[in-house]
Amino acid sequence: MKILHINNKFCFQGGSEQYLYDICRELAREGHENAVVYGSAESIHDNAEVSATYSLQGLNEFNRGLRHELQMQVRAIMERERPDIVYLHNIINPYLVEAVTELRPVVKYVHDHEFYCAKGIRIVHNELCTNSFLSRCVMNAVRGNGYLCMGGRSRPMAVARTAKKMFLNRMAHQRISHFIVAGSHMHGNLVSQGFRDDRITVIPYFTEIPENVTPDSGSSTILFIGRISPEKGLEIFLESLSILKQDFRFLIAGEGDTGYISALRKSIREKGLEEKVEFAGWVSNSEIGRYLERSAFLVVPSIWPEPFGIVGIEAMAHSRPAVAFNVGGIAGWLENGKTGFLIKRNDTREFAAHMDLLLRDRALRQEFGRNAYQRASLLYNRGQHMKKLLSVFEDVLHSQK
Repeated sequence: MKILHINNKFCFQGGSEQYLYDICRELAREGHENAVVYGSAESIHDNAEVSATYSLQGLNEFNRGLRHELQMQVRAIMERERPDIVYLHNIINPYLVEAVTELRPVVKYVHDHEFYCAKGIRIVHNELCTNSFLSRCVMNAVRGNGYLCMGGRSRPMAVARTAKKMFLNRMAHQRISHFIVAGSHMHGNLVSQGFRDDRITVIPYFTEIPENVTPDSGSSTILFIGRISPEKGLEIFLESLSILKQDFRFLIAGEGDTGYISALRKSIREKGLEEKVEFAGWVSNSEIGRYLERSAFLVVPSIWPEPFGIVGIEAMAHSRPAVAFNVGGIAGWLENGKTGFLIKRNDTREFAAHMDLLLRDRALRQEFGRNAYQRASLLYNRGQHMKKLLSVFEDVLHSQK
């Protein structure tokens, strides 16, 4: 089978990009051929598991003037590669979706909320957004209810442009043969957006499961790994750190906007945490295991509805518990009271109390870590993922005959 993957990026930046690299490797191991179309300047095109790569600037740019040119380029690639199936990832350009669905059966892994949420993070007025229909988004924007994700009442042209893009995306995505999501949270989101249940399959992400894991060494290091951005909740998490009773060290591994990082550093100074907090910068996927092994536990203080949270199952595979706000798809992999703790969103005191518990009770950390490793080994291994994914591909191809 030949698979043409299309994603806005083809580099090691986030979870979806890592998944693209990993799935190409696993498909190649099973004798399938991969080609990749991507839109960013950065690339890992020397990846030996990919037979061809194509960089298309403006791949995710919603520009009617470039529609014809983009679709012509995509059709030329499809003609050259002749894939059996197209596997879409983070693509929110309706014109591209329109072009590929005309030519081949298409499966999309919905990694995030962007094709049905204007802002992409499902937060309004600092609360989780529950809007399911575009009409409600537009009405709230026109009424000036503070729903600035659409552009706001003072910017009617921005509202109109965003509404058009969302409408066209929804229409184009209706032509996709099948959707894959990581868990029940994203499954529910797609159903609420009007997509048929029988066209959606839940296939969780996978991670490498080490045969031997480094046991808890008594470390007091609390670890965060991920994008440093407001929706990841680090600013509010600092409130929890400031009231911890146990001794600790907090390590932040990741990159983000320099302005936001500067604001975090200022907050750290104001709370007197300079000696406790360290920024490690970007961490490659090959280094994540080493950071986890040196930690006591992982924290996921996200305040947006995380579609899944791949770093969580990476921690589980290294026998480390997690403490997280109970948002989005996190409850799909974190078993409260068994592999870590789920905390009510924005409850900084409860977050601190449960971190204190794990910091002082090494035996509990070890128990949670063992539970986490067993769960990751059973549910998030490559074999499970590949079996389900290939079954979806085969069913889609069979239905097209």
